[in-house]
Amino acid sequence: MAENKASVLNLGKNHAHTVLKLSIPSIMEQMVFSLFAICDTAQVGALGAEASAAVGILAPFSWLLGGIMSAVTTGFSVITAHSIGENNMGKASQSANKSIFVSLSMGLAITVLCVLLSGRIPVWMGADPSIREMSRIYLTIYSISFVINMAGTACSSTLRCTGETKIPLVINTFSIIVNIILNALFIFPSRDVNILGSTIHIWGAGKGVGGAAFATLIAITISTLFLFLAVLKNNKGIYISLSEMLTPGKDREIYKKAFYIGLPIFLERLTINLGQMLYMRCISTMGTASVAAHHLAVQAESFSYMPVSGIQIAVQTLMSQAMGAKRFDDGEKFAKFSGAIGFSYGVLAGVIMFLFGRPIMSIFIADENIIAIGASLLKIVAFGEAVQALDIVYSGCLRGIGDTKKPFYIGLTGIWGIRIVGCLICTFVFNLKIHAAWVIMLADMCFRGIITPICFKREYKKLRNQ
Repeated sequence: MAENKASVLNLGKNHAHTVLKLSIPSIMEQMVFSLFAICDTAQVGALGAEASAAVGILAPFSWLLGGIMSAVTTGFSVITAHSIGENNMGKASQSANKSIFVSLSMGLAITVLCVLLSGRIPVWMGADPSIREMSRIYLTIYSISFVINMAGTACSSTLRCTGETKIPLVINTFSIIVNIILNALFIFPSRDVNILGSTIHIWGAGKGVGGAAFATLIAITISTLFLFLAVLKNNKGIYISLSEMLTPGKDREIYKKAFYIGLPIFLERLTINLGQMLYMRCISTMGTASVAAHHLAVQAESFSYMPVSGIQIAVQTLMSQAMGAKRFDDGEKFAKFSGAIGFSYGVLAGVIMFLFGRPIMSIFIADENIIAIGASLLKIVAFGEAVQALDIVYSGCLRGIGDTKKPFYIGLTGIWGIRIVGCLICTFVFNLKIHAAWVIMLADMCFRGIITPICFKREYKKLRNQ
């Protein structure tokens, strides 16, 4: 039998080395994304609290769309990775082609819908009338990137299924650098800058939040083009055909299985993100300062969990391939080591957030009131970072073995049963402020971080016994 170049189960010298070798590029990629979020938020924050609030009020809606992307690509990527584990590269190629085709189709529909509703969505999110026009402009331009971004996400997912995590890292890092440079040009007006005693005139479009959205659109387009070229030139046995993508064929079994796997993920992201939108709606009643502080603190907190998402990406691939190859002992060891890495990073991130909340917040904005509020919010959530890391890692383990229902049930209970109910009571019954809302969010994080590992261990034990 020919060597399976796409298999990653023996990538390292042992299980720990395999997890690290596969996850480090993904961790670095997610850290780059976190750094980009910090820079992007700081550049918009330089325009003032209203600009931050105008973008921040749309964040839960953006997360919802990201969840749709995750649902589509995960359904197909699990099939692709399982097929690689079985050494069935023909099926893996079919799944990869269908992933890109479906992503393009859904992305186009979402783009059209969001552009048409760009004036209404900020209103539904509870945006203050003073920031609604800025939110509309940002969303109208940003929405155009959704179809491009979904195609890029499918390409990245296909590459990672074959163990190729370095290429997405390089491409996305380059596009993020481009985005930051374009932000500086499109957000701010032309200005003179003093560098080492010399005055340099820098051109600027002065388009504010609209300029930030346009910079993101260009950067996403660049990254997607390079990712697509990387998939086309893949040499690990997965073959992408433009004709296959545009005429997806009659293989309904892959569509049915991808739908079965992806539907719970879609429902999970839908319920979680709708909950986050309602959560943001509650916070919007607390004033523009609270909305801005909440948005900036969430962006700061992303640095604590985005790298753990890199571990999740790696362990999901490992678990999928281990299941396809029926190597259950290996899968268990991959899961344990990944959980330990994630928990350790979560502890470190929590300590940093608790001790350095104010300096972190000052990166984003100069408003002392917002800095003080945001720093106190980071102190609250710092206590939940370690368990949140466990939730992220073991959710990836569950999806890797094909169980996407458990994360849905856990997310539904945590968001709606704890976060939303608690926030509504705090806001409208006791008239408490944003700090109470974040304590409720901490309770949700702890619940999911405890329950998800338990569910994975029980489910994996059942699969081994079968």
